[in-house]
Amino acid sequence: MIEVSSYFFQKQDYILCEDCNEKITGEIDSEYRDIEGLIELSINGVTLIDKTMGDFIDSLWKKFLWGMADLLIGKNHVFHFPDQPIEIRLTDYKNSLVEVRITVEKAQSAVVDKVAFIEAMSAEAVNFFENMKRLLPKGTDDRDGNYEYWIQLALAIQKKDIDYIKSQGVE
Repeated sequence: MIEVSSYFFQKQDYILCEDCNEKITGEIDSEYRDIEGLIELSINGVTLIDKTMGDFIDSLWKKFLWGMADLLIGKNHVFHFPDQPIEIRLTDYKNSLVEVRITVEKAQSAVVDKVAFIEAMSAEAVNFFENMKRLLPKGTDDRDGNYEYWIQLALAIQKKDIDYIKSQGVE
């Protein structure tokens, strides 16, 4: 079982993104946005990401999307939290399972059906970016500030549209 939720950091607390009704605050400059929040992730009863691991949630979701795109084409993917020394390793096993390994001070991991993982994570990514679009105006960068781009990528991952994913630079 996969449980995944996205939170914005507002008024000194984490609020589920779909429950947030106020405009998002965060460090904003002319080049990019850093939105504080977190992703909670539990797989088969193992909590991999919890509320002690807040970071820049918009950047973290983008990294997860590229990782899931790699999984779809049978590649492993390693990335780090945007502003913390936390490593996430997505390892494809025989094209049917994925190991999700989070390393903070020590590694913790869970193995799950790859299709179920990709479907749950991409659905939550769509939810997150739909809420970003609702609560924060579009940025200036065609890719980073354009929430529709990330929604479409998440939907393509959900549909396993390999041609679209490869057209976006995943090889």
